[in-house]
Amino acid sequence: MAPRQKKQKHQTTRIAGRGAILLAAGLTAVATGIVTSDPIITHFGLLFLVVTLLSYFVCRENLRGLSINRNAPDCVIAGDDFRITVTLTNGRRWLDAFALELEDSALPFWRKGMLVRQLRCGESADLSETTRMVTRGDFPNKSCKLQSTFPFGLFRSEMRLRPRLGILVFPRPELPQRLKQQLETQLFEGENIARYDRDSSGEFHGIRPFQPGDRCRSIHWPATARRRTLMVREWDRPQPEKFSVVFHSFFPSGKPVLPEGFDHAMELLSGLLFHCRDLQIPMQLIASFANWKPIDIPDPQELHPVLALLARAQMRADHSPLPLIDAIQGIPGHHRIYIISNVPLKLWANELPDLPHPVVCLDNREMRLRRPRLSHVRSVETLKRDAHVPSPGPESLPSP
Repeated sequence: MAPRQKKQKHQTTRIAGRGAILLAAGLTAVATGIVTSDPIITHFGLLFLVVTLLSYFVCRENLRGLSINRNAPDCVIAGDDFRITVTLTNGRRWLDAFALELEDSALPFWRKGMLVRQLRCGESADLSETTRMVTRGDFPNKSCKLQSTFPFGLFRSEMRLRPRLGILVFPRPELPQRLKQQLETQLFEGENIARYDRDSSGEFHGIRPFQPGDRCRSIHWPATARRRTLMVREWDRPQPEKFSVVFHSFFPSGKPVLPEGFDHAMELLSGLLFHCRDLQIPMQLIASFANWKPIDIPDPQELHPVLALLARAQMRADHSPLPLIDAIQGIPGHHRIYIISNVPLKLWANELPDLPHPVVCLDNREMRLRRPRLSHVRSVETLKRDAHVPSPGPESLPSP
């Protein structure tokens, strides 16, 4: 975490209520003294005016040379607590600052700032608070306000700044309960994790002792009997299976474009990415907001680039299903496919092409497992009749 430097100062000094009263009293006294030729009243009026003028210059100079720095993490997850430190520094050599009020919009709402009675030359005052940000996005800076009514409260000097914040907020990860149960069921049945660590579908490499996590079908029983300890066949590790995650915003023609659920859809995407990271599953992301270019994530622990993409993503509405269909048909058959959208599922589920394996479809409210369509599969009798192949009888069986 690096300190955020000051930026964009703008200072104004305005007269306060009591300052306006004193100014009016001074002008009135001077005018009355001149009219009545009373030097005492005139001197009092001049004194009021001098005090008002000096207060203006002191109040304006009280904020000169002050700087505000922030210290915060570079990236956070929406809704997670993090610590931010605001530092007010007096960089002047000879003039102390008094009665300073700092209000920072980056701080939590229950403590928006601090009050400093005196800040000596070269000294700093720190305020550290735990806060959170609930919306995704890139926040390069946030405004803050430094003000003072010193001396006497006759004037209010205010300086508005936009110190650099530089926080990138990732979408909050969320998984629907039904999808979470399905993934946990697959994990319990060994459908996912076993094939990422060890798989027997590669080339035969040799025989080695049994290790926890090896499949029972890999046990080599003759070698086990000879050595009297469990031995398994070792295979070259094949290319691991991936999760292909597709995101789209396809709105059929005549349907209104609804961007409200886009942020929640980013949370669903984030939740699925974090789930794959926990299970060490390689991923591939294909999204409409990324111009349908496949983004490979071979190392599930390196999610920062793709999470930054989700944090800055803007909805791109499509009125044709062709880009979505082309993206799905280009995914290899051994990938598990998840399709996520901010569009209601009923508007696009029927547009998907027929695939030989199940596809999980998600929107902001429901989830559906789309299984391969079997309406085009004909019965065995129909195939035999079309091919004019007689059904083999007992007499046509080959003799042993």
